Amino acid sequence: MARAVHEGWIAGAAIDAFSKEPLPLASPLRRADPERMILTPHNVAHSEAGRRANLKLALAQILAVGRDEVPAHVVNPEAIARWRRAS
Repeated sequence: MARAVHEGWIAGAAIDAFSKEPLPLASPLRRADPERMILTPHNVAHSEAGRRANLKLALAQILAVGRDEVPAHVVNPEAIARWRRAS
């Protein structure tokens, strides 16, 4: 990504998740032009408002399952049919 920005393949990038966190000091991403590369830690959105929203979303999904409905946000949709047969 750093090379793509540096060489102009893309105009810019914003990255909030890295394979290793915190991002190592030697990472080429840290040397990218800060006007064209935004780097934030993955937990930057962990605010009180964000936690409340996540809790509300999680509870809505739990209540949906309690009503025998498929939750709106399913990570492994291939398991829905098996779950339906078991309930």
